[in-house]
Amino acid sequence: MHTIEKKSTTKAWAGAIAKPAKEFPPTQLPIISGKIPDGLRGTLYRNGPARLERGGIRMGHWFDGDGAILAVNFTDAIATGVYRYVQTSGYQEEAAAGKLLTFRSETDISQEVPNAIARFDNKTETLTEADLGENRYPSEPIPAQDSQNPAQSWLLTVVYDGNSHTSEVWIFDSDRLDAEPLCKLGLPSVIPHGFHGTWNPA
Repeated sequence: MHTIEKKSTTKAWAGAIAKPAKEFPPTQLPIISGKIPDGLRGTLYRNGPARLERGGIRMGHWFDGDGAILAVNFTDAIATGVYRYVQTSGYQEEAAAGKLLTFRSETDISQEVPNAIARFDNKTETLTEADLGENRYPSEPIPAQDSQNPAQSWLLTVVYDGNSHTSEVWIFDSDRLDAEPLCKLGLPSVIPHGFHGTWNPA
């Protein structure tokens, strides 16, 4: 008798939205590798859907999900993160009812999300791409200017690792995107794929 192993058709990125995201209070983030740049001082904000299911009913598209905001504050060579749902009246009413109370569109979420970030230099007309590794999915990279050297800047992105089902904050030198991240920070819980973000310098 032969055993046939079927490969899963579920994309690795889907793990990030498989379950409602878990909030966490202000928490010092562990440094997984590297070092936080001395001039990186300020706060990274990211928004996006965090809950795509209510009362056993899944929403059709992540645009329909309940939103949450991630804030990562950099100060004195440490980083502190906090993740909270946006407490709209609709969110509170559905949480109390334990079910969806408003119509949510039924759109296709089967398409894979982007898993690369790149930089195009207009002067040299060269494209540089970061090597994230297999089954790792970045959020929109956010530029952050160095507080000590205006000529220096960094790129920050939240990466979902489909191999370990974890999320991390990666910090790149904006001029060396093809090099290893200068620092990787662990997050207490999985952060679903987000929409947009911003950087607020200290």
